[in-house]
Amino acid sequence: MRKITNYFPWITLVILCIYGVGINSLRNSFQFFLPYLAKDFNGTVTSIALSSGIFMVSSGIGGVISGWLIDRISIRKSLLLGNIIILLAAITLFQLVTAPSFVIVYGLIGGLGYGMSWGVPTQYYISQWFEKSKGLALALLNNCNSLGLAVLAPIWSRLSKNQPWQTTYRSLAICLLIIIPIVLITLRNPNQQKTAKTNNTPSTWKTTIKTAYYSKSIKYAFSAVFVCGFSMGIIDTQLVSMMINNQISTDKTGILMSLFGIIVIIGGLFSGIISDKQKKRIAVLQWLFLGRTISFLLLLLPVISIIKYSLFVLLFGLTYSGVVMLAVLLIVESKTAVTGKLLSINMLIHQFSGLLGVYLSSKLLDIFANYFAISLIALSLSLFVLLYGIKINDFKSKGEVL
Repeated sequence: MRKITNYFPWITLVILCIYGVGINSLRNSFQFFLPYLAKDFNGTVTSIALSSGIFMVSSGIGGVISGWLIDRISIRKSLLLGNIIILLAAITLFQLVTAPSFVIVYGLIGGLGYGMSWGVPTQYYISQWFEKSKGLALALLNNCNSLGLAVLAPIWSRLSKNQPWQTTYRSLAICLLIIIPIVLITLRNPNQQKTAKTNNTPSTWKTTIKTAYYSKSIKYAFSAVFVCGFSMGIIDTQLVSMMINNQISTDKTGILMSLFGIIVIIGGLFSGIISDKQKKRIAVLQWLFLGRTISFLLLLLPVISIIKYSLFVLLFGLTYSGVVMLAVLLIVESKTAVTGKLLSINMLIHQFSGLLGVYLSSKLLDIFANYFAISLIALSLSLFVLLYGIKINDFKSKGEVL
């Protein structure tokens, strides 16, 4: 029985990774079906794409609600409510016939359920069950999304051309109906003894804000996540266009993007393993932002395009998924009674900064007709976080509480 208990965290991690692939498919498949959704709803691609923006915002709000519920009740009850909401959206999507109803169901309801079911609750759950390999466990959890995208993207691409979008969403709803009950039955609330020391502090939003304000490590985590989300918004929407704009062929762009996905997974796992061994979360974050600073600097230099973007894909890919994982570790290891709320703020910052990155990169492209300005902003922000980390380490070397 003890052996089973020892392996329980890893068993639940595997189950959560499968769950993550399924639940993230609702978000990741959207771009493949976007033109067909616009055609069926007699709308424009821009109007239907609004669903994705609303999804991102409402998922951030869902994360805040999840953090509040985790601190007040339990992780399982929080997940249960979130899964009910996202299931409601999933089983309704393939029956919709108008664009406004799709925007509401997918963007608002689906995003809210997603935010309450993935990210904050799953990060919190895994961080409570793992002690020695916490970084690796969170890295595996975060990278299951990238792995699912790499495996399923060709399938979605083929389905979008050969099958109605309703068929795919119906199949996805059936998969979620199978996976979600297994997750809810399997998961157990973390050992209450692990968190007993933090329960003397009232779990309120006022306490949350005060904790974040007085903790240097949490403020650093929030700043790192803001810049990470901002960069993500730029790269997720503009990287392909950047390459094509720099005369890189479509075939080579596809190869570089596939390579990027693989490197993202490797970089995330490597960051988790190193942070577990060294136990220096801020130091690892500094190295990640050094890589980001160099990668954005490359975009500003007059280097041959294929060499420039190959190096960018390598450097930025290695730093892509490690930042959020390390920020979560800094928050969880602060040992407060408001961990859930702090994680929800962390996720909200990431989501809204991502939206800012999407908007600002598109706006500056319209104004300047190139990517120099947005690359310069991303470089400056990455450099700021790098220098901020050096300052934090100076405080630590002087014996100050972080």
